[in-house]
Amino acid sequence: MKKIVTKNPVANLIIGVLLLAAAVLTFVFEDDIVEILKFIFAGIIILYALLRFIKEIKLYKHQTARIIVGVELSLVIVIAVLLMVTDWLNIAMTLGIVIYIRGAIFLLIQNVIRRIIPLARFLLNLLFITAGSYLIFVQPDAVTFFIWFLIVLLVVFALVFIYFSVIQFKLKAKQKPKPVIETKAVKEPVKETPKEEKVTTSKYTKKALMEKSVDDLKAMCKKRGMTGYSSLRKEALVEKLWLYEHDTN
Repeated sequence: MKKIVTKNPVANLIIGVLLLAAAVLTFVFEDDIVEILKFIFAGIIILYALLRFIKEIKLYKHQTARIIVGVELSLVIVIAVLLMVTDWLNIAMTLGIVIYIRGAIFLLIQNVIRRIIPLARFLLNLLFITAGSYLIFVQPDAVTFFIWFLIVLLVVFALVFIYFSVIQFKLKAKQKPKPVIETKAVKEPVKETPKEEKVTTSKYTKKALMEKSVDDLKAMCKKRGMTGYSSLRKEALVEKLWLYEHDTN
């Protein structure tokens, strides 16, 4: 379904509304639409034949198979034109011929390209041929059925276009960038670095220094930027720190 809708949500919404309106008009003017029903049906089967031709011409690489696909398209177009311009060909017979051709052409192509197909698909195309033969020779009244089929088809496609339009509008709303609110930059106060306090040992006497451990004494030396203390013993460290205090004071 995604392949039939556009990327423009507005266009999808308009198409959906128009299709819905067409379904309503078809229902309201059911009796009057019978006169133009042949032309509507002919247009639908031509469009269907063209889409199938485009698909199968890409699918089959065998030259004979492609020729058969082209023949099918030509036959369907001829049948559609005859439906529009003659009185002896009705909708039921036209539908039967188109269905019969579809089933027969498919089986013929599979025979030409010698492809083994699933049994279910083989039986489906036999059903096409049987149903087509029934419509051609029995010719039931298909006008009423086709009108209601057309109404349902228009409503389904209308809802598809409107549904994807709503989704696209929601996606656009989510992707819309939010307005950026400009905020004035608040200058952070410059933190003043505290002035380094002068480290002194004026309160330490030799006795006080002797009470400290070697690690503490080395840490004090490091704080004061002293050198050559790492290998000294405690007494030497105490003397070095005391002299540092004496010299600096």
